[in-house]
Amino acid sequence: MSTSVEKSAFGDMKYDDGKLVADIIFDDFADALEEVMKVADGGAKKYKRSSWRTIKDPSIRYQGARARHFTKSFREKVDKDSKLSHLAHEAWNCLALLQLEIENDRG
Repeated sequence: MSTSVEKSAFGDMKYDDGKLVADIIFDDFADALEEVMKVADGGAKKYKRSSWRTIKDPSIRYQGARARHFTKSFREKVDKDSKLSHLAHEAWNCLALLQLEIENDRG
């Protein structure tokens, strides 16, 4: 979280205390995020955009896919079907699981 206070030449101030530094994830993980975007794009083209939300038992399915890609990442870098990184697939599955958990907790 940010702890800065910014004062402009006009004398006004912007307080960022307690706010998340949103751009840090894009600065630090731009390449990794692009790989995850490729996985998301491939899934949207292969199935349908956001169809991951409507499958039966999504948490069970994404836990399984996450585990499969994690396990395969030790033996091979790239998924044979998509030609994308197993770690990017695993990250996508983690994001899907996290999103489902947040939405479920929200009610």
